[in-house]
Formats: sequence, structure tokens, C-alpha cells
Amino acid sequence: MPRTRALPPADELLASLAELGVEDAPSEGPDEQALRGLLDFALFLAEHRKRITFRGFSWDDPAFRVTDAKVEFRVAYLKLSPQDDFLGAVRAHLLRASRGNALLAVDAFGTGLREFDAGHALYGDVTLFSYPSKPAESADPRVDAARERGWVKTLKEHNLLPGRGIVVLDEHQGALLREDAFARLQGLLLLLPSGQTNLWWNPFVEAERNDSELQYWLSWGEGLGASSEWREVVRYEGEE
Repeated sequence: MPRTRALPPADELLASLAELGVEDAPSEGPDEQALRGLLDFALFLAEHRKRITFRGFSWDDPAFRVTDAKVEFRVAYLKLSPQDDFLGAVRAHLLRASRGNALLAVDAFGTGLREFDAGHALYGDVTLFSYPSKPAESADPRVDAARERGWVKTLKEHNLLPGRGIVVLDEHQGALLREDAFARLQGLLLLLPSGQTNLWWNPFVEAERNDSELQYWLSWGEGLGASSEWREVVRYEGEE
């Protein structure tokens, strides 16, 4: 089970960011939680050896830039209120993460949002098939296309490919497949009430931003190496 943690005070977050070379982070916000949530997202990425800048930052459209040697992302921040509907709030902010490489960072720290509810809303509700019954493969060509593009890790993580008797049936798909507008969402960072941060990718995003190598973005750190070992294994298997 992920460990529950409290968000550090803003001054501690700012000090930690400064130690990692982030000198332009905002020190004030519309409220304390928004500032701490924004800074905590930035620190999470900086701790994965990403370079962070808040150049041109405004609370009218809060966002920061994340770069490494391979890619640059714009990370748009969204704070949820306890009464907000998760999917409705994301839907209303899709345009902020719709152009270029972009992530939507959803701060649900001050809410009662449960991780599996958010995951099911995006990827779909799961069905458990008791042994010896086996879940059927999806008939949706988009799932097969995502698998062919290399998104197997993400598809399995969210039960869009059957495994362990659990699968998202086509009739129970989540917003990423059910709503055309969600094809704009490249990925989502989610800060949960427990303090846990998740990075969830959209394997169905439009082709120009659909790079399955991004599944390993956090683990490739500064991005100074060659293609991932995973990609090399796939290439060699194809040559046999």
C-alpha cells in the first residue's frame, strides 16, 4: 500500500526545489493548498531529474515547463474542490493540455477522491471473470492499435488488456475511449488525498503525440541515454 503523507509547507517545498535548481517557483498563490499542490507536482518531477521552470507563470493559467534532453512538457495545474466532479473538472480543462507535449496536473489532495474511482472514470470499470472463465479480448480497434504501438505496459496496468481474470469490457470503457474530446489529453498527473502522485498516460492520444516510449519518461531521468532497453528488446524480437 502507498504510504500516506502530508504535503510539506510551501517554504519547505520552495527550499527543496531550490536545492534542485528551481529558482523561479511562485512563493504566493490564491490559497495555501493551491500553492503547495503546484509546488509538490514540480518537486515530484524535479526529483525524477527533470528540469523545471516557471518562466512567465500566472495564476490565471497556472502551468510550468518540464524538460530533459529528449522532450519538453507543459504541465497545467488544476485544483479540485471537495464538491467537484473529477471527470467534469478534467473535461473542462482539456484545452489547457491539448497542444504540443502537455500534461494536466490534477490536485485532489483536499478531496475525498479515491484512486480507483479516478482510474475507472478515465480507463473504464473492470469486470472480474472467475476461474475457469477467461475475459475476452477487446474488439475495439483502438485498443489493438495502441498495443501495436507499444502501449502494452499502460494497457495492462489499467486492465484494457485481459489479465488475472480482470478486464475493462468494451461496453464499460472510460472517458479516454468513450469521449472524443479526451483524445486531446496526452497524460494526467494526479495528486491523491493520501499524498501519492500518479502519472497516467493516454495510449489513445492523437498520432502526433502518441509515443509509447513516454511510459518510461520518469525512469529515464535526464534523458541522456539511448532508447530504452524495452524498445531494444522489441526490436530484436521482431528480427528473429
